[in-house]
Amino acid sequence: IWGEVGISPRCWRARACWHHRRAALALAAGEIEADHCGMARFGRAATIAFAALFGLRGVLGGAVAAQGAEQVAALRRWLVDRGARISAAVDASRSGDRGTELVATRDVVAGEELVWIPMSSIVTAEVAARDSALAMAAARVWREPASVEDAALEEGLEELRALADQDQVVLAVFVLEQWALGERSPYHSWLAVMPQDYPTVPTLWTGDGLRCLGASFEQETVAEKQKRWRREFATVAHFVPDLGARFSYDDFARARAAVETRTHGVAMGAEVTAFVPFADLLNHNHSFTALWTTSKSSQEPGFVITAPQGAKAGAQLLASYGAKDHSEFFRVYGFADEHAPREVVFHVDLERRGPLPGPP
Repeated sequence: IWGEVGISPRCWRARACWHHRRAALALAAGEIEADHCGMARFGRAATIAFAALFGLRGVLGGAVAAQGAEQVAALRRWLVDRGARISAAVDASRSGDRGTELVATRDVVAGEELVWIPMSSIVTAEVAARDSALAMAAARVWREPASVEDAALEEGLEELRALADQDQVVLAVFVLEQWALGERSPYHSWLAVMPQDYPTVPTLWTGDGLRCLGASFEQETVAEKQKRWRREFATVAHFVPDLGARFSYDDFARARAAVETRTHGVAMGAEVTAFVPFADLLNHNHSFTALWTTSKSSQEPGFVITAPQGAKAGAQLLASYGAKDHSEFFRVYGFADEHAPREVVFHVDLERRGPLPGPP
């Protein structure tokens, strides 16, 4: 199981990694279904193992940690009130440890529209800055020159302004503020079904969890990403003191993980990173049954989910998260896709006892 993702066999013996042993034993005993959405039996099993080891009770991949059918129904009503169309052929269903997933309530014909979300209900960084004072202040870090005396901060600011994912930082700050508002947030109906913890995402791991990745390349890649996130938080918090006063780096990292795992690339002229409520309930599968696109119609521009090949009643509606390799799925989302391309590197140490023999 663990070798598929570079997890060190030493962790099997380490007391600190008792969760790993418990998960592997549960898999061997058949207590955990070694399948999720047609993916990850790490090659087949790692995602499920990690779910058990870290006590995950939410969903793996893109689905939310369900907090009740009424909250999902409230999300649906909230979106319809904002002009969305959600077909009666699609609903959200709770399925054990997989949490909430989108399912077909009846047979769906090929090409049928299931969901249409108007552009006005899509949360871009621009919308986030409009509706959140903290997000607006964070967005200004890129736009407005600042006097910096600290060399480390100056380096951090230059790096921050050069980042291609600056929208993700603004969206993360927005999510933080809206989470803190709770029911007072105008986005509460949507955020109530968004998980606030992501225990299978390696970027949130520390100490023993990181060491259990084993492979030095994976450790270094995750550590570098953590370093970048810390610098993002430290730099923005310096120029937006209220951010640092109200929230910790750990809070920011959880919101950052929410952005990375739950946003879509939406075509609005150029492609922008954005939250699309309800669409973020879609789980991933290489062989998808649901397809999402951005409608550029001048009459009804919006985000559309269809079923290109149709679907049977009761089938889960799955979408592809894109062409990523095995390792990237694991690092970003905390699961593995058995169909994703992968590379395996073997290191072999050979003892040299003298010159190699020449030809006979």
